[in-house]
Amino acid sequence: YEPPTRYSVAHQLKHLHKLYLKKLIDDLALIGDISITLDLWSNKQMRSFLVITGHYFPNNRFDLQSTVLNFSTFNVHHTSVDIFRVLQEKLKGLDILHKVVRVTSDGGRNVVRAICDLHLNLEHV
Repeated sequence: YEPPTRYSVAHQLKHLHKLYLKKLIDDLALIGDISITLDLWSNKQMRSFLVITGHYFPNNRFDLQSTVLNFSTFNVHHTSVDIFRVLQEKLKGLDILHKVVRVTSDGGRNVVRAICDLHLNLEHV
């Protein structure tokens, strides 16, 4: 037995990510509205992360689904402008920006401002 190289594992992970992302976009195309939760935090090494989770009812069923839409490093300042830019980019990339009806986040002024700047006429919790 010869274990896979780190390059082949990295290649396979990138391929799986591509497949998962396509399936996620296809699944999200079938839903009406979506609510999101988002959080920014830093680990002990001061590396920042952003997670966006989507909550929705697929195919008009009363079967609430929650899925991670984005989990990534956040390598820019935690200003409302940068948060807005990244959030808008991620939601547009999934083609759900126009479907967001609710946002839940912490009460940080920078996050609240970024959400308001999306001008989605939505309710922030």
